Amino acid sequence: MEKVLRWALLAPLLAASFAWACAALYFDGPFSGWLSAVFACAAVFVLGWIRPFWMRFSLFAVLILAVITWWLSIEPSNDREWLPDVARPPTAQIDGDRVTIRNVRNFVYRSEFDYDENWEERTYDLSKLQGVDIFLIY
Repeated sequence: MEKVLRWALLAPLLAASFAWACAALYFDGPFSGWLSAVFACAAVFVLGWIRPFWMRFSLFAVLILAVITWWLSIEPSNDREWLPDVARPPTAQIDGDRVTIRNVRNFVYRSEFDYDENWEERTYDLSKLQGVDIFLIY
């Protein structure tokens, strides 16, 4: 009974951490699918065949902590392969009450992937600004 209760309490934590680690390795890791598959096999081996329980749980925790440590060490970067409609990040230059924004996207969309690119540079006088509208489209 104690074994069943222990697994019932730990199973959601183990499943969630296993799924997260596999996804992190798949989407952010080198050799995406291979590394994720190797991790999955190692984790299944540890959870299925290592005895006693504390050793099984400790080795699994080491695997998860290794993935977390690696994932937290990834440096953020915009140097990626972006879709053309989001390839240029906007930049702003402030000069007193005037702000110049470069790479403002003003595209003509016919469908999600069929559009005419139009990147603009806009200058605004902040002292004359009355309001700002923000639109988010997923």
